[in-house]
Amino acid sequence: MYFRARYFTCIVGSSFKFWTIRMNPDKSYTVRFGRIGTSGQLRTKHFETQWEAQKAAGRIIQQKMEKGYVENGVAVGDLPEEALMVLAKVVSVSRKKSSPAKKRKTAKKAVPVGRVISFEKEE
Repeated sequence: MYFRARYFTCIVGSSFKFWTIRMNPDKSYTVRFGRIGTSGQLRTKHFETQWEAQKAAGRIIQQKMEKGYVENGVAVGDLPEEALMVLAKVVSVSRKKSSPAKKRKTAKKAVPVGRVISFEKEE
């Protein structure tokens, strides 16, 4: 029996995360989560019955959607390695273009060596 993974993304502010869930035939589900463009972390949770696993999966999917995750069509785990590399490049380029240029603070001029600075009041 094959269970298709469901893929979710959360792109809010500086957050660029993905989360996938796949039901396993052995009364468990597996989630993979992390920053888009990485392979992420993998966690599996086991239950007494398949029904309990499906119920818990539905509950966690609802929680993710309430946090702002949106379901997408293809799971990262289902993509070939070449597609993941292209996705990582597209994400990094789009983030660079969309973020406003930050102004760098200019450093204060250093006092030349040998010059004495006095904090005493001049008379």
